[in-house]
Amino acid sequence: MTARVLICTLGSTPQVVTETVWALMHDPRRPWTPTRIDIVTTNDGLKRISEALQHPAGRLAELFPSGAPPVTIWLPRKADNAAQEPVAIQWPGGQAPQRCLNGTDLTGTLADVTNSLDAEVMGDLIKDRIWAGIQETAGGEASEVHVSLAGGRKTMSAHALLALALLGRVQDEASHVLVGPREFENNEQFWHKGQSGKINKPVEISAYRQSGVALPEALLEPADADITLIRVPTPFVTEIRAKDRAVLAQLRLSTIIWQIDIANRFQRDPSVAFHDGTNEVTICGERRRLPAVSYAQLRFLAAARVEKWPGAGPGGYQGHEGWVSLDMMKRGVSPGFNPIASRLWPIVRNAIGVEGDEIVPDSKGVFANFTLKAIAGITALSAKVAASEGTMPAAESKALSEQFEQDLKEWFNSLNGLRTAVSDKFGLPLVSRLIPQPTKKDPGKTSTGGAPTLRFGISCAPEVISIG
Repeated sequence: MTARVLICTLGSTPQVVTETVWALMHDPRRPWTPTRIDIVTTNDGLKRISEALQHPAGRLAELFPSGAPPVTIWLPRKADNAAQEPVAIQWPGGQAPQRCLNGTDLTGTLADVTNSLDAEVMGDLIKDRIWAGIQETAGGEASEVHVSLAGGRKTMSAHALLALALLGRVQDEASHVLVGPREFENNEQFWHKGQSGKINKPVEISAYRQSGVALPEALLEPADADITLIRVPTPFVTEIRAKDRAVLAQLRLSTIIWQIDIANRFQRDPSVAFHDGTNEVTICGERRRLPAVSYAQLRFLAAARVEKWPGAGPGGYQGHEGWVSLDMMKRGVSPGFNPIASRLWPIVRNAIGVEGDEIVPDSKGVFANFTLKAIAGITALSAKVAASEGTMPAAESKALSEQFEQDLKEWFNSLNGLRTAVSDKFGLPLVSRLIPQPTKKDPGKTSTGGAPTLRFGISCAPEVISIG
């Protein structure tokens, strides 16, 4: 059976959970019954929440004739202005007795979300629970995660929707519930349409709470209420690959928000500056230092973009410019008639020199660094290939050309490490915009000389790149 995980953000009103569960179970389009419920809340009203939602005779349990699913209440905790391990209050569901809260260490748990640190701590917990639900399996089947946005501070709902958009899959979704008419909305006696007995109006309950006036006869029928499930379309970030989502899931939500912000700034108003004296790159005002080889790789691609090397570009091959392809590296020349491959080695040598090191192979002439080995190979072989045109026996020339092509492929494979290095400093969302995945797609069918080879490059316009 598929694991169906319901995650609810909640303030001090547990009715939000029962209203959501009722609406999901009675959805005429697609009924959905949770097999596990995670509630992310604060300790304000914890006792009432637990009694209603973690008890075999509670309001949630009465929705499940064969026994309620496991329910865990999660409370974020902080100390010394930093997040701590959250508190998890578990109830296995069914007929198990409610866990007594006496003795539960609630030190440092949030009473409310009132400042930026509270929001960060709460946001991280919501994101972690969504990811845990996504990772859950039952009998080898992938889970389905449903996130209720109806309860808690609006900040909690916003962070929940953001986390689901980044980490979720097509089977995951979010929702909000609307309750009406008005006498049922925010009515502490109303839990769901199927509850037994009549209830009082909110104004009657308020008078009783404030002045002790006896409650009049209850006249409202819960079945007369309307509970409307509003499914919220979730804008899943489809350009982020599944394995990259796992990386995002390990980050603080505030870090993810920063990464999305710089990616959006780059999309609106891109700017990239290279600082050869320090191996630093400034992207949209954010300056970061890259490892030497990664800096050199990116700097090489920037040279191709700025100098508009012909033969490949974001849109294709023939008639396009500014990117690098395997075929260009093997046969092409950059402006000034320098073999393209020969441009890479001086950039690498300078970047490593900035770190105070030199490029020195071992006693066998082999470089320990895989990328350096590939770069050294294509640099040396490119000169030999160029010099051998028409002067070397055909068999020898062919073997040399094949070895050159193999080293080129190894170097192209190493460019995935460049994407990782830039991601470590600026985040995955920016990488997908700055350095797209290598591609052979040729929309205009402009390649020549057989099947197109992989091409790779920087996506932004040459005019927004500065090198110095």
